[in-house]
Amino acid sequence: MRRYLDKAIRRHQAGELKPAEHAYRVVLQSDPRNTEVLNMLGVLVAQKGHWDQGIELFRQALEVDPDFSDAWANLGKALLAVAEYREAARVLWAALQKAPADPTVPDHLVRALRLLEYADDAPADILEQQQRAYEALLEAEPDNAEARYMLHALRGDKVMARSPDDFVQAAFDRYAESFEDSLANLEYSVPKLLMQAVERYFPEPGRQLDVLDAGCGTGLCGELLKPWARRMVGVDLSGQMLELARGKDAYDELRCAELTAWMTGTEERFDLLVCGDTLIYFGELEEVFRAMASVLHPQGLLLCSVQSLAPGGADWELTTSGRYNHTASYVDDALPAAGLHKLWMEEVVLRQEGGKPVRGLLVAAQAGQSA
Repeated sequence: MRRYLDKAIRRHQAGELKPAEHAYRVVLQSDPRNTEVLNMLGVLVAQKGHWDQGIELFRQALEVDPDFSDAWANLGKALLAVAEYREAARVLWAALQKAPADPTVPDHLVRALRLLEYADDAPADILEQQQRAYEALLEAEPDNAEARYMLHALRGDKVMARSPDDFVQAAFDRYAESFEDSLANLEYSVPKLLMQAVERYFPEPGRQLDVLDAGCGTGLCGELLKPWARRMVGVDLSGQMLELARGKDAYDELRCAELTAWMTGTEERFDLLVCGDTLIYFGELEEVFRAMASVLHPQGLLLCSVQSLAPGGADWELTTSGRYNHTASYVDDALPAAGLHKLWMEEVVLRQEGGKPVRGLLVAAQAGQSA
């Protein structure tokens, strides 16, 4: 039977799911408490999208052997997949105790806790749990850029002036494939808001503008702005995001680069620069605003968004989400310091998180004028 099971596992690993499933079920007929088979069959049916069946099989394995670390980990991942975030977190904490050296466990635990944060039944200590989970992830993966950065955010770092490049690149490379689906669920409105702002100045699109999409991501803004673009360049740090943007057929050129460095070094000039939901990874804005001013033609138009921070304290703050918030007064001061003239600033809702609006500022400014 062992040789038969080993052959089934090899077929499973080779992607031959149908014969592997048949073999697992044959073994279970003669040995229904075989935890290895219960776990492997759970993995297989989960691969096929039958999450509920997988969850039941993992639970059966744990009834037989409560210390079976692989089954704890797989159960937690399956619960995460079906959006049972509280139970997934509980199970993954247990899995972490059973297998502290497995980096996949704290990685999935972090995801469960970040999603649980916005749920109605989020525990009161959710931020403390996130911090402990990121500490476990960093212990398992000392070079993990996301864990290192998010610990700064969760510990209340007051001086980090912008998100590190390695964090931005790693985070968005990882989430590129699910990025647009996630934004749709969050009722993400920034691309549409930016397009409506362009329409104020150019009501008749005629491919008349040289456009820079600064922090273009998967190209959501580029798709909407294409009717105005004589030429459009997109710049982003994430190569995986740029691959998806390339499929939109909206850009004449895509550059994988850090935004401020690219703008400072290029000789290209643009009539319109849009920057949607990218400045949330900058605390200090003066340098990036100067770089933006440097790539705009005289009278060129800048349209950008920031997340709002209430007045009365610091100009900007790094939040526990890893994003930066800015006060309107700070943006007011940073624009002219960079050689940009503010045209207007409006309060907007950028997206929803946990059913609550995330408020921000939509900003229009012009190059080549003094305040």
